[in-house]
Amino acid sequence: MKEEHRGKHLIPYCESFDRAPFEQLLQREDCKGVRIYYGMKDNDQRVHAIIVGFDADGKDILPIEGLANDGLDPIIIEDGKPCPDSCPTGSGLNG
Repeated sequence: MKEEHRGKHLIPYCESFDRAPFEQLLQREDCKGVRIYYGMKDNDQRVHAIIVGFDADGKDILPIEGLANDGLDPIIIEDGKPCPDSCPTGSGLNG
């Protein structure tokens, strides 16, 4: 990492997510798996995971703007809690 970015925690060690959004994503019959994209938050330039489902053809299953979420509508999961800030204890994986 470039010196100018060191110590800013722009790339988290990990992110923790609640279970419920994954259950909602995976209960869709057309969802054959999950895909993880990486993006940056506008407010602090930190990298974070963006998780969507994909169908049998490998296409992303994305929400359609303007449609209400009825519990089975496609969702995007992107509200992870990053470490540092929200780090697990007792794990040898978080640096």
